[in-house]
Amino acid sequence: MPDLNMIAETTDETELSRLLQLVLGCAVSCDRKQYYIEHIMLLEESVQHVLMNAIQELMVKEIRKNNEEYSELGDQLKHALEELNRVVEAKEEIEHRCRELDLQISTLQDDKFGLIQETTRLNERLQQYENAEDAESIPRSRYKTLQERIQSQQEEIFKLETSN
Repeated sequence: MPDLNMIAETTDETELSRLLQLVLGCAVSCDRKQYYIEHIMLLEESVQHVLMNAIQELMVKEIRKNNEEYSELGDQLKHALEELNRVVEAKEEIEHRCRELDLQISTLQDDKFGLIQETTRLNERLQQYENAEDAESIPRSRYKTLQERIQSQQEEIFKLETSN
C-alpha cells in the first residue's frame, strides 16, 4: 500500500508510483475496465507508454504474488497429501485390527458355546448321579434297617437263651 502521508509531505516518487499502480490496477480489474482502457488509449503515446509499463510492472508483481501463493498452495497440498496418506494408512491398520478382533470374538464365542454345552452335559450327568444315589440310598437304608432289626432280634434271642 502506498504511504499517502509520505506523498503529501515529500512527493516521494516511489510512493506515487505505488499509488498510480494501485489506481491502474483497480481500473483494469474492475467491471468498467474496457471504459478505462479506451480512455488510456486516447492519452498521449508517452503517457500510454508510462501507464503500460506501470500496468506491466503491476502484472509482474501479481504474477510473482500468484506464484508465491501457488508455491504456498503447493506446499499446503503436499502436506495435505502426506497427512491424507498417514490417515489412510492408519485407517487400513485399524480395519485390519478390527478384522483380527472380529475373528478373535468369533473364536471366543465358539469356545464359549462349547463350554456352555459341556457345562450343561456335566450338570445333566451330575443330576443323574445324584438321582441314582437317591435311588440307591433307599435300598441301602432299607438294608441297613433290616440288618439292624436282625441284629436286634439276634440280641433278643441271645437274651432269651441266656435267661433260660
